[in-house]
Amino acid sequence: MENNNKFKSFLKGLYRPFYKYILIIFLALISKEILVFMNKNIIKELINMTSGYNANFAKEDFVASVYVYVLMICGLLALKSLSTYIMHYARVVSLYKKQKEHVVKNIFMHLTKMDYDFFLNNHSGKISASVNQIDQGISSLNDSLAKSFINHILGIITINAFLYTINVNVFLITLMASLTLITIRVWYFKKYWMIHDIRAQQHDRDYRGILNDIITNMISVKVNNSNNDYMNLVIDAKNKNLKEVTKEYKTEIGYGFYFESMLNILFIALTSWYSLELFSKNIISVGDLILIITTIVELKYSIIYLAFGYLDITRNIVRLEDAYKLLYNDKVQVDKGIKEKLEIKNNSLEFRDVDFAYDNNKVFKKFNLRIGSGENLGIIGKSGSGKTTINNLIFRFYEPSKGEILIDNKNIAEYSRDSLYENITYVPQETILLHTSIIENIRIAKRTATDEEVFEAAKKASIHDFILTLPEDYNTYVGERGIKLSGGQRQRIVLARIFLRETKIIVFDEATSALDNNTEFIIQENIHKYFKDKTVICIAHRLSTLVDMDRIIVLDNGQIIDEGKPKDIIAKYDKTTRSELSILA
Repeated sequence: MENNNKFKSFLKGLYRPFYKYILIIFLALISKEILVFMNKNIIKELINMTSGYNANFAKEDFVASVYVYVLMICGLLALKSLSTYIMHYARVVSLYKKQKEHVVKNIFMHLTKMDYDFFLNNHSGKISASVNQIDQGISSLNDSLAKSFINHILGIITINAFLYTINVNVFLITLMASLTLITIRVWYFKKYWMIHDIRAQQHDRDYRGILNDIITNMISVKVNNSNNDYMNLVIDAKNKNLKEVTKEYKTEIGYGFYFESMLNILFIALTSWYSLELFSKNIISVGDLILIITTIVELKYSIIYLAFGYLDITRNIVRLEDAYKLLYNDKVQVDKGIKEKLEIKNNSLEFRDVDFAYDNNKVFKKFNLRIGSGENLGIIGKSGSGKTTINNLIFRFYEPSKGEILIDNKNIAEYSRDSLYENITYVPQETILLHTSIIENIRIAKRTATDEEVFEAAKKASIHDFILTLPEDYNTYVGERGIKLSGGQRQRIVLARIFLRETKIIVFDEATSALDNNTEFIIQENIHKYFKDKTVICIAHRLSTLVDMDRIIVLDNGQIIDEGKPKDIIAKYDKTTRSELSILA
């Protein structure tokens, strides 16, 4: 129940800023139906007048009266068109644009606050499909509400109100028939059709996630000769979706052909027969008779579309809730830092009695580490020793179960991730670039940077000269994940970002592993030249990478087993036995 209430609040939040547009749409729809009601009455009077015409009437008077009625009908149709235009303009132009922007902004900002685990445990394609499901679902929900549900429920009210003015018994018959047909249709589709639609959407999202993952890693699929295996995986995922879609269509077609058509024919036949009886007894006029017959045929379509509108609303809400459950999963931690401004003065960093485990795999227990202001710290250790975990905890990709991580003696858990990231820079081992130009890939570190600032950062990262050899130099597109460039070139573009940012703490996680020794030496020189007053943490496998650090610590099983000056640590571990050296593997 609590989750359902949260979803309702989420849904209301997507509409709350736009109530004025919703009100305009609703009033325009009501105006349109009032005009339809008036038009039907004029047409009825025109029919009655025409049926009563005979040669004894002055032809000129008759024609003049017809002209008046036709002009009135044309005037009402013009006003109806105006109401329809206002409704569509408010819905499609105003509401659509503003609400779409609001929805995308809300979801994107929410994703930026999600924990690292969320992105590790879900296909990127599956997340994208869920975002798209909400984006499109809101538009579809608006269409269902305005064009199908509210429009046709007002139409049914108008039709029944009109029939009430003709004959109360006809009104009661059509009212009972309307309610019966709507109830049966909604019950049938919710029970037998909706379940297949929900399953189809779930399978479609899984299919998109798998497909996106395979396309992203297509090179690996091809070089490992796994084309057929992954093709079958994609086909199997798609077939699960198609199986439910087929059942959905069969359910819809079967109901419409075998059941609903017979009910509608029976309803129209009985109402027409009863109306003819009333006409034969002179209880209703010929205009009434013709309008009853044409109106109940119109009513049939309004009932069908109303029921479909209701089902579309239900289906869209189910889809929205399905996507909401993935993106707003309570099991996934959202950034709970409430303080927005983390001000760093002396850029010291400390782990104080930190406990942390990945599921049941304990990494740290009462782990302590202090890094002084402006200190350059190197970290080495074998795989699984806790090197990358230090980075993950500093950037709050994960939260410690106990203890504190402090910057300037301030607990970073109390601050939003956005404020934290304004003060620290992360240079990862995996250098994934965006599918855009080189200049935009560097500028991601500082969106306000000038071209000259970007060029200068590229020079410090020893990539500027290479970029100038490309056909479109800085405007060259790098391909998805930077696939058009070598590993070393991608890494230098990522390194250029650190020279563009103005942060006091910088963390390198194997950030120069793809560089040749000469390029790495040049970049290391630039780092020490330009970051003299910065706190630098460098996680590395190669001891040569850490030769200019102030201090090196050695990790093993989540504990610091050794530390010292680079010359002492390098000398010690260069002369260790093979078994002792394995801790650096």
